[in-house]
Amino acid sequence: MVDPAALPLFQATPALFTSVKERYAEPHRHYHVWAHIEQMVELFKTIETKLTHNEATLYAVYYHDAVYAVPSATNEEDSATLFSAEASAHINTDIVETTKRFIVATKTHSIAEEMPGNEISDCQYFLDIDMSIVGAEPDIYRLYANNIRREYAVIPDALYYSGRKQILTSFLEKDRIFLTDHFHNQFEAQARENVTAEIARLVS
Repeated sequence: MVDPAALPLFQATPALFTSVKERYAEPHRHYHVWAHIEQMVELFKTIETKLTHNEATLYAVYYHDAVYAVPSATNEEDSATLFSAEASAHINTDIVETTKRFIVATKTHSIAEEMPGNEISDCQYFLDIDMSIVGAEPDIYRLYANNIRREYAVIPDALYYSGRKQILTSFLEKDRIFLTDHFHNQFEAQARENVTAEIARLVS
């Protein structure tokens, strides 16, 4: 992993890193756990030379699921607010604001019209890293899908299957699931196979 101690926020307040990591150990989490962050950091390392806002992108990796409550509709905004509250006194305001925009973008996995132009490419890489699990090998994808279901265990099967199918179908209706050429070439074909297979399982 990228050494978190190298980031100014965690240099200034090492206890914050411990606090963030502990959030990913909450008992209701099954996919959105620390292993998800580690996997994203490893992918970040493969594209960090392509980025302009490296620190903001990496902070977004660490904090984007810091608040994860089921079935809250404001997890992304709440995670961004948490980051701002913890980081604003310690790092540059521009980095804080960029990180917040990246975190909130995970709500729709799309680029907001108001996002500054010089942030768009980096945010696309960040969103693709977050989505990379969809393009994983079939057995890993199926474990991911099962763990998502475990996180939503309070939702009755019929309601969950309907909502999940709607989300998955929206992926297939896009021209591209992955926004960057780099990750499109790496994951797109497998992602479409995985999503199609999960939809078939949901309706069988």
